Amino acid sequence: MAAARGGAATGSSRALTRQLGLLDVFALSTGAMFSSGFFLLPGIAFAMAGKWFVAAYALSAVLVIPALFSKAELASAMPRSGGTYYFLERSMGPLVGTVGGLGTWLAMGLKNAFALVGLGAYVLLFYDIDMTMVAVAGAVGFTLINIFGVKETARLQRWFVFALLGILGAFLVAGVVHLEGVGRLQTLGSELAAAPGADLEGVLATIGLVFVSYAGLTKVTGVAEEIRNPDRNIRRGMILSLGAAVTVYTLGALLLLLVADPEVFKTDLAPIATAAESVFGWMPGRVGVIVIFVAAAAAFASTANAGILSASRYLLAMGRDNLIPKPFQKVGRFGTPTLAILFTGGFIVVTLLTLDVISLAKLASAFQLLMFALVNLAVIVMRESQLRTYHPQVRAPLYPWLQIFGILSSIGLILELGRLAVLFTLALFTLGVVWYFAYGKRRSQRGGAILHWFERLGRDRSEGLEREIWSILKDTGLKAGNHYLEAIDRARILEVEESVSFPVLASRAARLLGPRIPMGEEAIAAEFVRGVRSGLVPVADGIALPHFRAPGLGQHELIVARARGGITIEVEEGAGPAEVTQVVHAIFFLVSPEELPGEHLRILAKLASLLEQPAFVDTWAAAPGTESLRSLLRSSAIQEVDDQLAKGAIAQRDGRTWKPRDPEYWFSDVLVVNPSYGAGRAVLDLSERLARDDAKTRLTILHTREGEDLRDPEAALLDAEAQVAAEALLDRISRPLRSSGIEVQTRVLVGEPWVETIRQVIRDRHDLVLVAVDASQPGGPDAFTRHLLRKCPCPVLTLAPGEEVRIRRVVAAIDAAAEDPAHQALNAQILGAARRVARRSGAELHVAYAWYFPGGGLLSERGVSDTTIHSARRRQREYHDEVFKKALQGFEAEGVPLHRHLLEGRPGTAIPAFAREQEMDLIVMGTVTRTGIAGYFSGNTAEDVLARASRSVLAIKPPGFVTPIEL
Repeated sequence: MAAARGGAATGSSRALTRQLGLLDVFALSTGAMFSSGFFLLPGIAFAMAGKWFVAAYALSAVLVIPALFSKAELASAMPRSGGTYYFLERSMGPLVGTVGGLGTWLAMGLKNAFALVGLGAYVLLFYDIDMTMVAVAGAVGFTLINIFGVKETARLQRWFVFALLGILGAFLVAGVVHLEGVGRLQTLGSELAAAPGADLEGVLATIGLVFVSYAGLTKVTGVAEEIRNPDRNIRRGMILSLGAAVTVYTLGALLLLLVADPEVFKTDLAPIATAAESVFGWMPGRVGVIVIFVAAAAAFASTANAGILSASRYLLAMGRDNLIPKPFQKVGRFGTPTLAILFTGGFIVVTLLTLDVISLAKLASAFQLLMFALVNLAVIVMRESQLRTYHPQVRAPLYPWLQIFGILSSIGLILELGRLAVLFTLALFTLGVVWYFAYGKRRSQRGGAILHWFERLGRDRSEGLEREIWSILKDTGLKAGNHYLEAIDRARILEVEESVSFPVLASRAARLLGPRIPMGEEAIAAEFVRGVRSGLVPVADGIALPHFRAPGLGQHELIVARARGGITIEVEEGAGPAEVTQVVHAIFFLVSPEELPGEHLRILAKLASLLEQPAFVDTWAAAPGTESLRSLLRSSAIQEVDDQLAKGAIAQRDGRTWKPRDPEYWFSDVLVVNPSYGAGRAVLDLSERLARDDAKTRLTILHTREGEDLRDPEAALLDAEAQVAAEALLDRISRPLRSSGIEVQTRVLVGEPWVETIRQVIRDRHDLVLVAVDASQPGGPDAFTRHLLRKCPCPVLTLAPGEEVRIRRVVAAIDAAAEDPAHQALNAQILGAARRVARRSGAELHVAYAWYFPGGGLLSERGVSDTTIHSARRRQREYHDEVFKKALQGFEAEGVPLHRHLLEGRPGTAIPAFAREQEMDLIVMGTVTRTGIAGYFSGNTAEDVLARASRSVLAIKPPGFVTPIEL
């Protein structure tokens, strides 16, 4: 079974990369604001509010501050593409996310089209050209630029913004000089007092009108996934951008009030160009107007460019979540979501050619105000949900009053925009609801953080969101100024030679931590033990990360233990009372200050990301001393090795990844391991049968043993005798096979058995490892088999005990709901292998997919009706049945009847139970994709199945898997 999913999958072989810095954030935010707000609206605002329109520009900036800080907080905790959509979906669920995502995308499309119309209108000042065609050409051009790369888009955006701010800065300076020259600065007070005003209602309406000038400020959060250091750069970039906009808007509005003729100003749709004739009057001809034309063109172009960039990421994020067709999530060869960009650009072109863009864009502003209100609500939901993983590096101040102010002010501004704006907002809202129930509901079972809030009130919760935010923490990593390296430098490193239990080692760690933590040694040890036994602490593949936060602690404290003799840990299995005993060899005890939950999680994420590197476990075990261990935790050497493995540079050179020699018949070179142990006769019988079925099959019989210390003459003699005995055994085993015409080689290798077995696979490029295992023993498969399942590059066939192996019924266990390409490719390999085995053995072919309905018992205990629970379970079953059918589309069994089984339960228990009840002879499934602590998050289902099924299992690694073992 493929590993369980966690986190957002891109659905593409390529991912978005972090290429944008602080300057890019500033350019995108600034460029998204300067268009109609400054080049078209001032005259209309003056007509409504008189001289108070200057104050309206300043007050509108205050109203956008709640959304700025709320989005900065959400983006620092969840820096993923999709902006408002992503925040709403993860906080309040897919229905609200769909409404926000589709509605915002449509509103942004209309605003982008409006900006392009403005560009055409300014071109019309100089050239008699159809401004609609100019707008369409601009839409096509910016769409192509966006496709060619986010860095190219950002670079163009910088030029637009630099040109815009440079010209507007010169305009303001020249305006001041002009007013000084005509003596009007000296009479500024009296002129303002004499200027026409307006009543309070007119001023409030004007604030609602010019507020849209700042609406583009937060668009940049839509590309948070592509921003370096998003927690720092997004907030700083937006604050700098807002400061620049407020300065230009208010000073520019004041300059227009003093320079322009009031009667002309009221009806002027190009007031900046009109004022330029006076301000730049010292320039020859219409040069001043041309300069302003360049600024206006840069403003409208930058708004459209940034708008297409941001809007396309909404479609990308919704495609990832199955709320729109999945192709929208794909990232093209240039590292951009090609289809999402093309669709956004196409929508803008269609609206330009068919709709009254100017009227609709003004109405769309009301929907954007609604999204501002919901984003402020999203912060309240995320905080009140008390997610353990939600700890943003940027926290909005004055919580929750700032958010409440943002919600109320946004609703008030919507009402000020009039009845048509409210109706248009309701129409977009309704469209999102209809789309969700018609398309998205069947495809998305995600729950938002609001379920965690409900859970505090006795309702359900969504565990997947915690895992996703955890994966984001790991992907984003730690930032400059963190205390990780300080904790490593101070850490006490223990070498534990003897075999002890975890409570004993926890007590030892507590004695070391006692003087530093004001809670007592017994309480410290008890906290470590409680976390491990509850299953909340990562324990997997020989590594454990017990951790907690303590009050009154001044800094992070870390105790690192390397246990050569092994530490036994008892972990509760699932939610029941059963316990599983695991043996680990590396333990990291972390205690952090209670007041630093976010940094605690990030240090954990840093450790987890390091420990799950494929090369870590072996490098850790081989490190010569404590300082080498400390250096290993500090250095990036492991990451560099992992990067090389991911690129395939090492794998292609030394064969540490696997590809079948014959795509049609995988098992042409079989390695039979230690056939004298356990069910050895069954292993040999199956090997012989495989060889007889196809003349191309070659057998290698391997005997592994641990060597003696050859410096001791007596031990050397024993070693030589053991070598002779092993070779004689292999000769007896292989002689009957050779006499029947089967090609057989034998090998005796000395060393760690599982390591030497994998090295043999690498050297001779075997297609299959065949090993007998007593799968019924307590605690699951033995260590040798576990290492092969996790680290052997080629498929491993573990044979259950028995006199003979008869393959009459084969079941392929797949993860039908897998969204990422690696798991989907693994599904294809599992199905292909099961089909080949069934076809050659004449066996029945079955495919099983296990799904799990979480929280049913908890809901029942908390008073939720059986009817509600049954209805929720039925909807989830229908969803999983649909994805199961889709996963099998195109899979042909080539004449072998295919039986499909949808199982309810966790894969590690449902599949073994099914295999036993249906008397399956062979289970074909995937195994873990990575070594290390990742097993805590993704699970090691193959080992669970092997431990519970008492059946033969064919375990297959995902394509591109690279073993950490080297020759």
